Amino acid sequence: MKRWLVVLLSLLSFSSVIMAQTTTSQPGSNTGTTYTLNIQSSPSNAVVYVDGNRVSGNSIRVTPGVHTVSAQAAGYNDYSTSVNVQQNMNITINMNSTSSGSTLYTLSFRVSPSNAIVYVDGNRVSGNSLSVTRGTHSITAQANGYTNFSASVNVLQNMTYSIDMKAASTVLNQYTLSFQVSPSNAMVYVDGNRVSGTSIRLNQGQHVVTAKAQGYSDYSVTINLQQNMTFPISMAPLSYRLTVTTNVSNASIYVDGTKILGNAATVNTGIHTIRVEANGYQSYSAQVEVNGNITVPVNLTALQHSLSVDVSNIRGAQVQIDGNLVGITPYVTSLSPGIYTITVTASGYETYSERVAVNGPTVLKIALQQERFATVSFILPKGIVVGQGSSTSKDRVDIYVDGIQQSSSSFQVRSGTHTIRILSGNFAIDQTIDVQAGRNYLIQPMLQVIVQ
Repeated sequence: MKRWLVVLLSLLSFSSVIMAQTTTSQPGSNTGTTYTLNIQSSPSNAVVYVDGNRVSGNSIRVTPGVHTVSAQAAGYNDYSTSVNVQQNMNITINMNSTSSGSTLYTLSFRVSPSNAIVYVDGNRVSGNSLSVTRGTHSITAQANGYTNFSASVNVLQNMTYSIDMKAASTVLNQYTLSFQVSPSNAMVYVDGNRVSGTSIRLNQGQHVVTAKAQGYSDYSVTINLQQNMTFPISMAPLSYRLTVTTNVSNASIYVDGTKILGNAATVNTGIHTIRVEANGYQSYSAQVEVNGNITVPVNLTALQHSLSVDVSNIRGAQVQIDGNLVGITPYVTSLSPGIYTITVTASGYETYSERVAVNGPTVLKIALQQERFATVSFILPKGIVVGQGSSTSKDRVDIYVDGIQQSSSSFQVRSGTHTIRILSGNFAIDQTIDVQAGRNYLIQPMLQVIVQ
């Protein structure tokens, strides 16, 4: 709905036209004082707003100062004006029928000073009258040595309009105009000049305030600065079409938590959350930034089954799936249907390994056995000792298990596969053996002579 800001004028010859000084707020006014604003509208069923708040009944209490009065009714053009309330007052709203715009009336002017140039709706008036359509029109006037004049008039019949321009002051007062802007990154301009920061010093009088921000509709308003004031700017975000495509025809699509009909929704610029759900598929959720019409493709994945692995007698055992370390117990994951090798290890415990078929929710609860050792003993010829004497001594042998030298001919090893090396002088024998915990193994090196 368009809003018009107009300057307070003398009441015209018919009571249906109301004109008030152009402004938006009255900072510093006595907030303890209020007046009654009585409003009569034609048509009577019009919905009336004061400063954007809907009026219940035909009157409202307001603080002193300038207020915006607007109205809407089916079959009529939107109405907007401003009134400067300094006492209890009555106003009448006469709205223009949407079907009556072609009616022409004569609008005549009485102008002081007589040499002023008058414009109606931006078009210069030749002489002292012109024909206009029924409804609201913008009137401006300019003359050297006089303050520019601006007002609106609601033409409902042939009429004469008086313009009494004020002599321009030789010294203009300056005031601070501060801004409260939403969004905060908007660029604000006054009379076409960009404002640096959140305030600007200006001469008293009328100024055009505009604002621009990516993703928001351009903002423009005219204010009459007569004192220091803070002016709020609230910009309307632009709307765009957000479309979600999926590989499942019956999927349910949610935008910002609300289920939408079809696969498209109209949203404001900014960050939005989309969620897609379908029976038998994993739910999809993501955030998208909307700065224009956008299409988001979503490929739903078939639902996976849960796998839970836990060790009853210890916590923190390492879990491997198909040889890849994936976490520690208690461990829960989701897997596609199939067969997997689950391995669980912990220091001081024997390794657990099992092939598990995952065709639904699967729970694997085990108890690890404390690690046991096997005993390995070497049977050596009489007089041969392990790791004693010089390295070249004929009565010495060196025994290594997995690269670690042993100090005696009998020792313990963990269950599993081990590499045994026997070194004597320049001769070495390597042998790989597989041992099981709790068993004793006797190894007797043999000297074999092969004649070729």
